[in-house]
Amino acid sequence: MNKEKIITLLSDIMAIEASRGYMGVPSFGSGKGAKRATKLLPLKEAHCEAEPKEKGSYREAYQNVINAFMKCGKVLEEDDFNGTVTGVVYAGIQDMNPAVIVVEVEQENLKISAYAKEGLINQQTAEKAIDKFAGAL
Repeated sequence: MNKEKIITLLSDIMAIEASRGYMGVPSFGSGKGAKRATKLLPLKEAHCEAEPKEKGSYREAYQNVINAFMKCGKVLEEDDFNGTVTGVVYAGIQDMNPAVIVVEVEQENLKISAYAKEGLINQQTAEKAIDKFAGAL
């Protein structure tokens, strides 16, 4: 998945969160300002590889990735033909910062990449999102 698409996904997610408000208190904005602001924030990324529980079975490994997203986040896109699953996991301080995770499913291993926008205070959101996702596997 290209980085422009990931940045667009993160901007859209953060705009939706901004329009919902802070801590359940609705805001009066549409989230357009948050969408523009997130494009200015630096994109941080983290990568790792993991072994599926059921080695040798692509279908079961693919389904386990989807189930892991259901436990700790939300599936955004599935591409069964290429073996990639894209989802969002909230991590960082108090699990309030979204991270887009892209998992490439192969028979013998899973390639996990996480992308997150960071502000002035680095929360290691991408690394924490991978840890949270790997724990759900």
